[in-house]
Amino acid sequence: MTRSHSTSTALVALWSLWACVLGCGSGGGAKPSTVRQMSWKDDGVLVTAASAMASLSTEGDRQYLRITGTDFSVGVSLAVATPTPLSPQPFVCGQTTAGQTVYVSYNEPDGGVLTATPTCTVDVTQVGAVGGAPAIGTFQATVTTPDGATKVLSNGSFNLPLTM
Repeated sequence: MTRSHSTSTALVALWSLWACVLGCGSGGGAKPSTVRQMSWKDDGVLVTAASAMASLSTEGDRQYLRITGTDFSVGVSLAVATPTPLSPQPFVCGQTTAGQTVYVSYNEPDGGVLTATPTCTVDVTQVGAVGGAPAIGTFQATVTTPDGATKVLSNGSFNLPLTM
């Protein structure tokens, strides 16, 4: 399948505009990083998210870090939580420590959502702060498809600025 030159040009223009929205600004002074990076291997094939975001929220006495990344066909969502405050730590499906919650899902090209239980790990190495340091970590998971096959998500990483 090939794209026409005008379609490719339009896509480049659209992504350039989006990059500017994420990183351009006026005024002086230091600004928090707007680098958005999320990638993983999907059954050994590298996927780099075209769009990714991270949010940090407090609900009652718990703090949640939610990470979502997608390319043009597949996506991954991660969520971890602990009693406030959330601190850097590993989260392992089926082996969480008291008060921990971890959730990993894989969004298939056909729109289906597969959850990774009990095989997943999310290692938050930096929680980050809204308007400041990014959320940084790694992840891996194995999900089971409706027909019983497994899909391995490995070498996942994220480095994303936080939103509320």
